[in-house]
Amino acid sequence: MTLDRSRWAAVGAAVAVTLGAGGIGLVRAATPESDPSVFVPITNCRLVDTRAEAEYNVGPFDTPVGADSEITLSGHGETGDCTIPDTATALQLNVTAVRQSENTFLTVWPADAERPDASNLNPIFEPEPAYNPAYNAVTTRLSPTGEFKVYNLNGQVDVVADVTGYFVAADSISGPSPAAAATDGEDVGAIGTTDLAVVDATISVDGAGIVQASAVGTANGDVTADDLWCSLSDTTVFDDGSVQKTQLAGADSPSSISAMRTFEVTEAGDLTVTLVCKVSGDVGAATVENPQLTLTYLPVDAPADDTPAEPVSS
Repeated sequence: MTLDRSRWAAVGAAVAVTLGAGGIGLVRAATPESDPSVFVPITNCRLVDTRAEAEYNVGPFDTPVGADSEITLSGHGETGDCTIPDTATALQLNVTAVRQSENTFLTVWPADAERPDASNLNPIFEPEPAYNPAYNAVTTRLSPTGEFKVYNLNGQVDVVADVTGYFVAADSISGPSPAAAATDGEDVGAIGTTDLAVVDATISVDGAGIVQASAVGTANGDVTADDLWCSLSDTTVFDDGSVQKTQLAGADSPSSISAMRTFEVTEAGDLTVTLVCKVSGDVGAATVENPQLTLTYLPVDAPADDTPAEPVSS
């Protein structure tokens, strides 16, 4: 498989905050008056893909979102390829915009609220290449009926949304936490020594396209360690192509980590992506806990056949 390292993105804010050694952790919901919630990571599922072609289309819509228009999606029950419990209060999404006809922006928000004056994605129209996706990790609260909306400002745009996890009320969780994605408590080597492959994930792709990788987790560091740097790589070696810095606050003060990167693939096969972290400073170590790494594959549209038709003889 061939990878193009020139396309990548790093996310400067945490996608979700997870605390402790399990697969879930305490977080605060979207509004100050709301009760504590817990995040439940799941295997990625596709909630919606508005592209009309049968090989792409998922969910209740098969046309692009028009100018100054919105669509309403359900985050409860069976929608698209997802089955989300009715107890979910919010969703963690990977949202991608494709085939935009103009420069535009998308906003995602709860269906029972006024649309905010803020964007979640900012797609840019470029005639070449025609396939110019914009993507971002988005967290949205759900309305009491389990719905959220997606708004498009200009032109037409197809929307793809994958669910990587959901939030439920803290008091609805009982029993042991699910197993973490990787072994907790492993030391991260100082820069200049040994890199640590914290966790990896593999995805099989059918052909040319892009793979969006996102990672979240928590980190603790001793007082001699300065900062933690995490990278998403297609090897087990720290890669400067996508780097997220986390300031360490001490062994008893966990800090959230997050990173996002896009890999281009040119042929069918398997792609393994690894979250690799290490600390700055000459001495000291850090602990990466409950890392969660998700991969999403988005195939490239097949190019149009512009070959002139053969003349028909009579």
